Parts: sequence; C-alpha cells; structure tokens
Amino acid sequence: MSSVTTELAEVLNAVQRPGDFYASGVTELSAPRLTVDGVGRIALPVLPIQVQQLIAVAEQAPYGRGPDLGEL
Repeated sequence: MSSVTTELAEVLNAVQRPGDFYASGVTELSAPRLTVDGVGRIALPVLPIQVQQLIAVAEQAPYGRGPDLGEL
C-alpha cells in the first residue's frame, strides 16, 4: 500500500466513535429534460415521431472541416 493509504487506514483505525447509523426517506429521480429548437421537449424514450422531427432540424457537425466550417 502507498504511504497515504497506510496513513489514512491508521487514522481511521484510531477513531473512537462507536455508533449506529440509519437513513430513510424517498428520493424522486426525474428523467433528464432535453429541449431542441424546432422540435420542443423530447420524450424519453424518444418517440418515433420525434426521431423524424430531430432528423428534419439536424445539421451535420463541422468537426474536422477546418476552414470550411461555414460551408456545409
């Protein structure tokens, strides 16, 4: 083990705090919200009609085109 790991283990072993821990409750997990200009809010899972709408408003990314960025 590295010296940091060893030192941390030694420090944690020296802690003298006996006790029990308990947590409860409910946490709501909401789906990410995705909004696309020209389409609106996207449902998850993506609906077939929205796939067609996304294709209609999509533009090819200029990545790797160098000075031709504006000439798609």
